[in-house]
Amino acid sequence: MARVVSQRSSPPYLLIIFVFLFLVASAVAVLQYLEAEKSAKSLTETQQTLSQLANNRERDTEDFKHYLSQAEGTRGASPQTVYYQLNEQTRDLIELITGNRGDDVATAKAKAEEARANPLDDGTGASGYGLAVQVQRLKSGGGTLNERITALDRQIVDLKKQIEGDQEQMAELRSGFDTERGQLQARISELEDQIKQDNTAHAAQLEEVANEYKEQVAVRDDKLTAEIAKLGELQRKYDDLDRDYRRVLTETNASREVVAKPLEPLGKVMSVDEDNDLCYISLGRNDRVWPGFTFSVFAPEEFGEEDKQKGSLVVMNVGERMSVCRMKLASSGNPILGGDLIANFTFDPSKTLQFVVEGAFNIGGQNRATIEGAEQVRALIQQYGGKISPDLDSQTDFVVMGLKPTQLPKPSPDAPPQVHRVWQDREQAVKRYEEIEEVAKRAGIPILNQNRFVSLIGYEATKLQGS
Repeated sequence: MARVVSQRSSPPYLLIIFVFLFLVASAVAVLQYLEAEKSAKSLTETQQTLSQLANNRERDTEDFKHYLSQAEGTRGASPQTVYYQLNEQTRDLIELITGNRGDDVATAKAKAEEARANPLDDGTGASGYGLAVQVQRLKSGGGTLNERITALDRQIVDLKKQIEGDQEQMAELRSGFDTERGQLQARISELEDQIKQDNTAHAAQLEEVANEYKEQVAVRDDKLTAEIAKLGELQRKYDDLDRDYRRVLTETNASREVVAKPLEPLGKVMSVDEDNDLCYISLGRNDRVWPGFTFSVFAPEEFGEEDKQKGSLVVMNVGERMSVCRMKLASSGNPILGGDLIANFTFDPSKTLQFVVEGAFNIGGQNRATIEGAEQVRALIQQYGGKISPDLDSQTDFVVMGLKPTQLPKPSPDAPPQVHRVWQDREQAVKRYEEIEEVAKRAGIPILNQNRFVSLIGYEATKLQGS
């Protein structure tokens, strides 16, 4: 059987070439489309940028065309963009305004507005104009400014001369001050040295005086200790003697019959002048009566009864055997009459009575009893011829007792020495008052309180509460 051999078909080269060319054309077409789209976008952006730089009307102006021609450049010259030209002109203007090419537009504008609002006062009235106008007007008025500058230069020269003179005077003063200060510092140094020497000598003297004082204090302390010991011994002896004295006095007065002296009439009222509140009494200078004496007045049948006293008399004028007295009635319904009897237990024409006064009295009407009131009582007794005795003895006729001195609370040990002395003095006064009252009672000596005393002598005074 015969073998059939098939022929190989040839490759489709034309088809392959066609497909390849188609692909290449498609790629070129896509690239051209993309490039066209990119160019269109770039053109759009360029047109937008150009419209931002200048609109159609502004691009038709001669200035803009001039800038464009400069940007195209000339033969042999480098082209300059419109922005570059405008920027250079702006920098030139900024340099003209501020003097510094590197300043920005805002700074230049602020300085220009400030110069416009506050122009230089050149005398030309350049205000409210632009900078160029102001500069031109300032140039035209430069003569005035030059004259002012010349005058200021002369003033500066004069001031410099004055300053130089002041500086010379100040130099002289400073030199004198430095000299005087040096002298004063030298004097201060001398005084400091002298003070140190004086302080040293003074300290030595003080130490010497202190040592002497300590020695004297020690000697005085020794003497004081000895004197205190002697004083204690003398006080013990005094207490022994005082006890013996009190005992002997008591025994002496007890050995005699003591009877209180009765109130006796001294005289009488001779006549009465009722119109003038005066009366005449039967006592005068011969009876040792003096102006200021007072007497109690009693009716003859009521003599000596204190509550029956008609009133008192104060002697005004004194004759030899009679005296004129002013009457002070105790009651208007019981008048003083002729023949009434007068008395004063502290007054005795024939003898001198002896009194002891102790305690506090209110004779002057001060509303409180004081130790000074006792001196007034003593003065009244002496005025009427009585005698004051400092202590009780066998010759004492009366004891006038005021209020007992008030006892003070005992001060604390750390109280001032003056407080302790006052307390000790008051304690001694209280002790003396109690001793005199006790001895007078034991000895039977009459004791009169203040009210009884002033009543019997006819003296007017404020009575004490509880006297």
